[in-house]
Amino acid sequence: MGERRVYLNPAKLIAESLLYREKSIKLIPVPWLLLKKSKKSLCGEKRKIIFDIQVKDNIIEFMKKEIPLDKANRIINNGPVVMVSTVYKKKPNIFSVAWSMPVSHSPSCVAISSGLSNFSTRIIKETKEFVINVPDVSLKEKVIGCGSVPGDNVDKFKRFELTPVKSKKVKAPAIQECIGHLECRVHRSLAIFDHIVFVGRVMAAYVDRDKWDFNGNIWRLERCQILHHMGGEFFSTIGSI
Repeated sequence: MGERRVYLNPAKLIAESLLYREKSIKLIPVPWLLLKKSKKSLCGEKRKIIFDIQVKDNIIEFMKKEIPLDKANRIINNGPVVMVSTVYKKKPNIFSVAWSMPVSHSPSCVAISSGLSNFSTRIIKETKEFVINVPDVSLKEKVIGCGSVPGDNVDKFKRFELTPVKSKKVKAPAIQECIGHLECRVHRSLAIFDHIVFVGRVMAAYVDRDKWDFNGNIWRLERCQILHHMGGEFFSTIGSI
């Protein structure tokens, strides 16, 4: 295994990402970004993006950073809408969830509420695992799409141009484009009328390096806009006070 630091601009990153996909080379999480101002470019500023990567057997791994499991609940402590990813018989799926929350510090556990008729509900019942992915506002339309389209006959990763990422502890993939991730194994489930609540024990937690305050273990709100579902077609984000 070799480790090296590379410098890429956004256009080159996109082009090379597409190239890797065409060659069926696995492209794993786009992590933290260190942006440096330079000379003018088409977007007003030329930015240099620095990535930490590992290379092994032609697999390029863009490294996100893990956080302590006893702080994992803070990834969703503010009540964001989340994108939950699952997999069954090698077929990954995504569905959007507005109802999620932490439920235990030690061990770290979180809960999601899913409609009984949802395709992913059946998957989670069968596989006993899922990944909670936190999107930012740039993914709003994809959040709406993944929450509106049934997954039994559609590959949502392909349809909504999202990237499945190999998880650390579970078989279900994470979503590369999201900024925070909680890998969970089902500890308990409870049916409540038309929904089922899955309580998941957090097995791994990691975030985009540039979006997280690793001293306070909270989101850096000046660097990310986390999406909240207000109901229906209405969304909002939050700020610090």
